[in-house]
Parts: sequence; C-alpha cells; structure tokens
Amino acid sequence: MTRPLMLASLTLLLAAACGEEKDDTQTPEGDSDADSDADGDTDADSDADADSDADSDADADADSDSDSDSDSDSDSDSDVNLTGHITHNPCSDPATVAIWTVLPEATACDPAVDTGGDDWRDQHVADLPVTAHAFEGSLPVGDYGVIGCSGDCWGCAPFTIAEGVGTDVDLVMDRTGGDWAPYLYLYPERPTAIRVRLFDPGRLLAADPGYPDGGWRVTAHPDGRLATAEGPRQALFYELALDPTAFQYAEGWCASPATAQASIEQAMADLGFLPDEVADFGDFWDPVFPAAAAVTIYPQTESLYALPIEPPPDRMLRALFTIEPGCRKVAPPSFERAERRGYHAAEWGVVLLHGLDQPPEPLTAIGR
Repeated sequence: MTRPLMLASLTLLLAAACGEEKDDTQTPEGDSDADSDADGDTDADSDADADSDADSDADADADSDSDSDSDSDSDSDSDVNLTGHITHNPCSDPATVAIWTVLPEATACDPAVDTGGDDWRDQHVADLPVTAHAFEGSLPVGDYGVIGCSGDCWGCAPFTIAEGVGTDVDLVMDRTGGDWAPYLYLYPERPTAIRVRLFDPGRLLAADPGYPDGGWRVTAHPDGRLATAEGPRQALFYELALDPTAFQYAEGWCASPATAQASIEQAMADLGFLPDEVADFGDFWDPVFPAAAAVTIYPQTESLYALPIEPPPDRMLRALFTIEPGCRKVAPPSFERAERRGYHAAEWGVVLLHGLDQPPEPLTAIGR
C-alpha cells in the first residue's frame, strides 16, 4: 500500500520538473481499484489467518489431548506393582532375578526334597534386573516365587500380586554349600535304555557327560558300564547347588582331619556301597578333601531331592554326607545295609557347608 503511493508522488514531482502539467481534476481509477482489491485481499488474508489460527489451535489441542491420553495409557501400562530387596547375600548380587508362577496346589519355593515330589514352578514369566540390591516389575494378579542365584549362593521367596495393591518382597540369599560330586551308578539286569533327570537343572554347576535338555539318555549294562552320547562311562557325575537347610543335623559323628575321609568310606561300606564305588569316592576326594581342626559329618539317606529315573530301579541306595566345621553334639546314626541285587542304582555325594574350603570349580569326574 505505501510503495504505490510513494511511486505516484515521485512521478508527479518528476513530471513537474520536466515541464509537464498535472490535471488535478482527473481521478486515478486504477489506484482506486487497486486499493479496493488490496483491501479485499487484506480481509481475505485476515480470514485465512483466522482460519489457520483456529485450525492450528484445534490441531494443537487435539494433539495435546492425544499425547495426554497416550501418556496416561503409558503410565497405566507401566505401573510397578512389585518391589523387591535382596536383604542378605554373602555372595555378589545376581544381575537378574527370575520370576516364576506356581503350579496349582503347590507352594512357592518348596525345596523339592521329597524323592517323589514335583517342582513348584509352572511358568518362567520374567527376569528382573537387580540394581543396588533391589528389583521391581509389573506382573498380573497371581502367586509367584522369585529366585536369585549367584556363585554358590541361592535364595527363593514367595509372594502374591493382588488387584490394585503393591507388593514388597524380601529375598534372602545364602550359601548353598553345594552338592559336590554326586556319582550315580546304574545296574540293570540286562542292557537297558535309561533316562535320568535332575529335579532342577537350573542349579547345575557341572556334569559329565554333559547334561542335555530333557536329561541323560544312556544304555546301562549289568556290570555298571554306561554307553552315553559322549562315550563310555562308569557313572553319571554332576554338581548341584542345594539348600543345606533341607538336610538333617540330628545324627552324625565328629572326626579329626586324619580320620574324616576314612570314616565316610567306612560308612559307605556299612550302607552297602560296592568296593569300586568306595574306591571312586577315595580317588575323587583324596586331593581336595577340606582341612579343618575337626568336622561333624551328617549322613543324609532319607528325604533327598528328587532324582527321576526311567524305568525306576527296584532298589535305590543314596547317601550324601554333609560336612560342617567344628565338633557338634549329635546322636550316632544307625545304618541299614542296602540289598544290591536285581535292577538297582546307587549314588553318593558330599555337601560342604560354609566355613570349609570348597573344591576348585568346576570339579571333574574321575575315570576307572
């Protein structure tokens, strides 16, 4: 608008300077039309701006509402309803803890020490990261167990998630002691295909031959020879991390360093282990048997952890020897000698409680 007026004025001044005469009575029609059009354009622009502003405001409001709804949904979906703390752990904290649902009519964190019992776990639903001894997550309503495992420490805690309620759980971890070097021998009456499973492969520390998914599948011979996927063996060897609170500590005996290993070998013979099996124990433990001023030895022959064998032996001899530093007042055990006939199996092992030097990891099976 300003630029056309300035150009018109400049034209008149130049015309006067050149001697041209100006007709003051003549109306500039073109300028009027231009002004009118310009006003019209201004109104149109103004309307367009208004529409643009309205649309922009509406879009902004709609986007804002949409973002707000999205944020609200996101907050709702990510609500934390489980907060956990590792309240005791003599080992380093695990990187994650595992969350499992519970089988119907089972109790979470059942140690599964009954030889005929089942595991309590149903579905593995989450691995929650551990930061500064704490973990958290969002879970559906239900019953759960949280498991932590690090080094030779293990812990489990049950908890329940209820509708609209936050749950706090304390996880206590402790040294398992460890079921060091169980040897399992199988003696069928004829060459037989046998499957052996561990009740909790998640606690497996070592195995020879390697433990495959679904358990060992071997062909066993009456003399104890085993044909495995990794070649011939005389026994199945494995290590499991176990909960030492599941064992009995009422019966046993005290022993000095000089007599401790020999006393276990004598107990094995009294229980009915064969000479070769007792010799395997001695060969294995001679170089790594822990040193202590005195120890208490607790034989475990009942209520041991599950060890499914298919087909099941007609007779099964199992003995684990839990060894604790120091001499405790305990009742002497009474042993019943096992019958070693028909289709039978035998297993021995040692559990070293904390305070005793652990064998180097991983242990390896001896051969004969």
